[in-house]
Amino acid sequence: MTMISRTIWLVPFFAHIAYVAATYPDLSVHFDARGASSPVLLLIEWFALLGAMNLAFGVLHIRLPKLSDKMLSVPGRDYWLATLSRKKDLVDRLRGVCEAALMLLNVFFLGVYQYIYQHGADRPVLELPDAYLTAGFIASPILLLAAWTFIATRQIAKKAHSPHSVRDP
Repeated sequence: MTMISRTIWLVPFFAHIAYVAATYPDLSVHFDARGASSPVLLLIEWFALLGAMNLAFGVLHIRLPKLSDKMLSVPGRDYWLATLSRKKDLVDRLRGVCEAALMLLNVFFLGVYQYIYQHGADRPVLELPDAYLTAGFIASPILLLAAWTFIATRQIAKKAHSPHSVRDP
């Protein structure tokens, strides 16, 4: 893992925060108890959702090396937990999945926010065609994350069951 791969998820995260901060006053999709339009409620709920998701994956990313062997349930578990170097390799692979999840889910939520924004603002500053927005920023990140997770899981299983896996990497 490099410093770039550990921190690349921050790019869509901070872009998302900056974009929401710049555009939320134009929204009139949330209403307070008196029935008045309140974009602040949407902002609070949105940042709570975004913060919870980033916090959950961030904590998992940090805690992975400290998890007990019982908590690491992967294909070929006995192989991966047989030595400290294999466990470190496994943790690095799982951290890569967390990093991909952080990056792609931040892009996904940015796409969802853009959809809400362009349909809820009177005159949106930026408006993308719905098909492009849905395919490029909503569906693609989820599909890429599913593919990344599937490939990582297959590689973990394949390495554990390959004939050359008897030796330590």
